[in-house]
Amino acid sequence: MASLSLCMIAKNEESCIKQCLLSVKGLVDEMIVVDTGSTDRTVEIAASCGAQVYHFPWNGSFSDARNESLRHATKDWILVLDADEVISAQDHATIRQMLHNNDADAFMLIQRNYTNDAARLRWEACDKRYTESKDFYGFVPCPICRLFKNKPEHRYKYKIHEMVNEAIIGNKGIIKLINIPIHHYKAFKTKEETIQKADKYCALLEQQIRENPHDPKTYYEYGQLLLNLKRPAEAIAALKKVVELEKYAGHAYSKIGFLHYLLAQACLQITANNTEKGDTPGMQKTGEQTIKEQETKEATEEATKEATEQAIQWLNQGIQINPVGKECYLLLSHIFISTQRLRDALDVIEAALSNKVHDAAIYNTLGIIYIQLGLVQDAITTFTKGKQLNKGISPAIEKINNNLFACYLQLGQGEAAVQLLESASNEAPRIASYHANLAQWYGRNGKYQQARERLKKIQELYPEKEGYISLKIQELNAMEQAGAPL
Repeated sequence: MASLSLCMIAKNEESCIKQCLLSVKGLVDEMIVVDTGSTDRTVEIAASCGAQVYHFPWNGSFSDARNESLRHATKDWILVLDADEVISAQDHATIRQMLHNNDADAFMLIQRNYTNDAARLRWEACDKRYTESKDFYGFVPCPICRLFKNKPEHRYKYKIHEMVNEAIIGNKGIIKLINIPIHHYKAFKTKEETIQKADKYCALLEQQIRENPHDPKTYYEYGQLLLNLKRPAEAIAALKKVVELEKYAGHAYSKIGFLHYLLAQACLQITANNTEKGDTPGMQKTGEQTIKEQETKEATEEATKEATEQAIQWLNQGIQINPVGKECYLLLSHIFISTQRLRDALDVIEAALSNKVHDAAIYNTLGIIYIQLGLVQDAITTFTKGKQLNKGISPAIEKINNNLFACYLQLGQGEAAVQLLESASNEAPRIASYHANLAQWYGRNGKYQQARERLKKIQELYPEKEGYISLKIQELNAMEQAGAPL
């Protein structure tokens, strides 16, 4: 029978490492944890869970630390996890079966990076198959090679965002994809954590570029990081380098369309930065200063227009390369909506639907276009179609419900609007926007107690908004005493 080693690197992970190790009890035959300098109870907890703990001084390379963990593995296969990840017990049997597959040397699993931020690229709503989804509404899926045969040639590469794939393929190994999730809970850091780690990650990626200036993967990751740090001009330069180099790597990044989406996002960051620039208030200006500022304003407007048009070009190229991905369609349509090019926006969404991109966010955008065109009944029909695609609680469905609510109110169908949102809030009681819209409607229609109940629900969900909600309740009480609706 094939045997399995768990290999992990960790540093200061006392809050989650036990959950990770316990999730693979009964699946793996040994657990290897390489600690890179913890100052908390990580080592003690790992040992208490039955892991063999080794120490490796951090040297700035994630691959070196990973490879140190592989060096201690003694079983036939290796499963690699991070301390903030788990494997569901319901998938243990399937994974064990994979170990007897003689047609593959490795497997790609689907890393579910949990987040409620639906603006994330490739975000998907959670289904109900896994309790490991916890309170998250969705995740960003990422195929990742984490299960592979234990061979000395199977070693990681790259200081940051390390990969074992290249070594496996370079040794004529076969990698297959299996639809088993790795549940990842700390994938997206807070703004403060991101800033703290940005300099370290930038330095590591810049060092990789110096060591290997012809690797499109490094430039791609560097461009993404610069984009997250709001450094769009540098991000564009890095991502254009990917365009230049990836032709030697099979156009991997262009084929899936995300490269062009990121380039468009960087262009739009430039337009946003230009929009924020304005006159300096408070000082009286000479005629010469006024003329100079007008020239600067015109130049800024021209640069903004050029950046927007460049974003449109990148997105059109992304759609041509990957006509079944939703991201480029959505961003392109939103550009057109924001510039009142509604017919162009409509063409984009209709093209998405003709390519069978049936997604709730696509239907929500189409409904918004219909509203702005004055076609409210068509919008209702479209939003309803989008709701039928619901596979769980998602921000796209939240927007659809709130937009339907607004449409019914616009048509004077208040009771239908309230019934819709009451039903939606019963299904997803943690969504504050439902309670806020209902509170507003109840207050306007003299149903003060129902309005107070909705406001108090928001207060329970978001204690940090207590001051604001208390003020709203006071206003509601005053209106009730005056006998007037809000």
